[in-house]
Amino acid sequence: MLRILLALLTLGGLALAQRVVVAQALPRPQGPWGVESYPGLPVYSLRLTTTYPPETARFPGSFQVAYDGEALYVLARLEQEAPPKAERGPDDPEWWQDDTLEVFLRWDPFDEEAPDLHLAVNPKGVRFRRYTAPLSYEARTGTFPGGWWAALRIPFGEALPPPKPGSLWQLKVGRGHPSAQEYTLWPMGGSFHSPGNYGYLVFLQAPQDLEALTAEVRAREAALPPIPSRLQGLKRWALYYGGDPKTLARLRAYDLVVLAREAPLDLVRGLKEGGTKVVAYLPLGVVPRKEAEARGWQHAALGPNPYAPDALLMDPASPAWRAYVRAEAARLLALGFEGFFLDGLDLADLYPEKISALAALVRGLRQAEPGALFLQHRGFRVLRRTARYLDGVVYSGLSLDAAGRPSLADPSPVWPFRSRGLPALSLDVAPSLEARAWAEQRALELGFVPYVALGRLTDPP
Repeated sequence: MLRILLALLTLGGLALAQRVVVAQALPRPQGPWGVESYPGLPVYSLRLTTTYPPETARFPGSFQVAYDGEALYVLARLEQEAPPKAERGPDDPEWWQDDTLEVFLRWDPFDEEAPDLHLAVNPKGVRFRRYTAPLSYEARTGTFPGGWWAALRIPFGEALPPPKPGSLWQLKVGRGHPSAQEYTLWPMGGSFHSPGNYGYLVFLQAPQDLEALTAEVRAREAALPPIPSRLQGLKRWALYYGGDPKTLARLRAYDLVVLAREAPLDLVRGLKEGGTKVVAYLPLGVVPRKEAEARGWQHAALGPNPYAPDALLMDPASPAWRAYVRAEAARLLALGFEGFFLDGLDLADLYPEKISALAALVRGLRQAEPGALFLQHRGFRVLRRTARYLDGVVYSGLSLDAAGRPSLADPSPVWPFRSRGLPALSLDVAPSLEARAWAEQRALELGFVPYVALGRLTDPP
């Protein structure tokens, strides 16, 4: 059964990885903007779920996109049986418990510094501020038999430069329907916050041939510069946070090994002598609370990690924290490590305003240590800005959840960077040999170099 499931999943995943989807933004028809439809403009279907591979939604929706000299307009119609839920306020930290329309914009797909702008509203037109872009926009909403609609007017300005005819942006449109446990995303489903599953939005005066537009986008993607990596051709890697020097012979079977900072130096030297590349864990955004308190870092912390209260999330903009990261990296290299497993960049999910500071921290570290190997652990919301400084990206939890159960995560976050040459590695922890074999095979079929630990990360491979 696992083999059958794997074959179905990976065939769908590989097909999705090759898709380019283009929507056309056309001049807004005359009349008021907060209406239920724009007659004559293309209608795009909102029907693929955020599961992977995506499924067809029970409650689909649709949207249209228009513009004028002042603003971009997104109008969505969302079907559902239950009355729309709209109970949360604009600053509620769990606003996704409401029914929602979410819009993601990039005004320059080929500028790594261009921000991802995320907007979210509920059926009462409440514009949520937590975890979203600080962008001024208007929202109007209403209901129709069997659903609700929302219209957004997003003014052009400093944060959203006015487009010219032919301008190419990127766009995702998502819908949250929690009472049905259903979430949908245009264009291809998958994770709302993946950097790799955007569609394109082209601004036009009149409709154009979709095949020609798609071919033009593919040509621009193909012209992006490659990402050089010293891990090209990597076949096997492992992560071992234990300290048993007797594991040397076993670890030498791998091309690359990630060790804890406290690993015995004899183990580091022995691996290097056998031709294995050795990198050390290096925290960029999270440390144990006790360590932070012992070092007096409380002032450099953003707050506790809500998913692990015994850890603190560190402010990447703090001069003290940045100085520590640089000093710790230099210390580890002096001990014989050849690079770093960069951890903690997922704090961008909770603090999107820190994305620029996180990227600057990685960039500064690369400038200070140009010869070191850099593996970024997740941090997908930062990856557009850091990819060119990396030698690989590690996707933990690709196929198994924290309890070792199958969890079919969306692989799209790495697609744009893997296509340019950045190696994609996967990391899972399996409770059994069968689960390990399944997770390894799924990762291989999805184009990752897998490592699946059996039991715990402190257990030898």
